[in-house]
Amino acid sequence: MWAENVVGILSEHPQINEDDEKVKGRVVDEDALLEIRRLLGQEKGLALSDSFLRKCLVYQNGCVQRASGTAERFIAFRRAERWPFRLMVWDVDVALRTGLHWLLPGVAASDALPAVCLVFNMAALDPSRCSIQQYQKLTLFLMECATDALAVQQRGVALLADFRELNVGRFRRALGVEDIKRGLRCWVGSFPCRVRRIWLLGAPTVVRCASEFA
Repeated sequence: MWAENVVGILSEHPQINEDDEKVKGRVVDEDALLEIRRLLGQEKGLALSDSFLRKCLVYQNGCVQRASGTAERFIAFRRAERWPFRLMVWDVDVALRTGLHWLLPGVAASDALPAVCLVFNMAALDPSRCSIQQYQKLTLFLMECATDALAVQQRGVALLADFRELNVGRFRRALGVEDIKRGLRCWVGSFPCRVRRIWLLGAPTVVRCASEFA
């Protein structure tokens, strides 16, 4: 059921067509994309799609240098973790069906509020079904899909993690130091998504400390 809900929300945010010359009325600056690719270098410059580089430009308010930095850190993280540059549903199918992630729409009438809210229903965490890394990969899959919509690129996302019914013992046994580091690296500076709000409900001490560090 949760997988169907996620697909339904994502269908409200159609992907940007890379063949279009305009994105929501804005003329795409092809020179900026070429400059980002030049800054990244030949190999890295060809690794990413135009649509992803546009996300980096929006995320960095049109600054080519900062956008190329975001793209370079994205490439470095994905290669280090051996994740593809664009995750597909079959990469995250098992984690998607656990019900841990809920992707909800934001307030459409307000440009001041996040466009979507990603909820982590931590009571559904089950390390026997998939690893923490797979759950993290699902988070990025959902953000990749959500940020295909220009509204999400511009207004960002809210994150809500509900730990209130979490099996704390199972969580501690499953969560390692590398998982915590990966969870920070996959977001901080290496993915073009504005996190506007973060709410933690009943979070364990280790999670609160990590969020304060981030």
